[in-house]
Amino acid sequence: IWTGRLSAKGRIAIDLLAMVPPQDGKPKIMKEYDPPVFPLRWMKYGGLLFLSGVTDMTHPTFDEQFPTIIERITGSLADGGATWNDVKRASFLLHHEESLATLRVRFSAAVKITIPSMDYSFVGTRQGKRLEVEVTATLPT
Repeated sequence: IWTGRLSAKGRIAIDLLAMVPPQDGKPKIMKEYDPPVFPLRWMKYGGLLFLSGVTDMTHPTFDEQFPTIIERITGSLADGGATWNDVKRASFLLHHEESLATLRVRFSAAVKITIPSMDYSFVGTRQGKRLEVEVTATLPT
């Protein structure tokens, strides 16, 4: 959250996803990173694979963080049984000092598929994160 950008009349929106339990009765499956960190590495539920908060705080710059984030997403998708071709939504939380045009160019060069829904938000952070990516994919049947 970038509190310095909000005025006294500022509003905040929260996205929620309401899901009905899958008809096949399969439980949700969650996988942690090793060692465990917050958030989960991925969660499967109802034919969907969710990756939230994929970021990199081991490098100081966007140019260094970006390939690490793409590599982590690619690995987590594979570990969860999906690929970039299965991704239906990607949300990008970009540090307000970074360039959206640069992100779009770098992402389209790294991921050569069309994702049906992509959204971008500028954020402020003190933790050194220059980019955070959330991904939702459908699981192959």
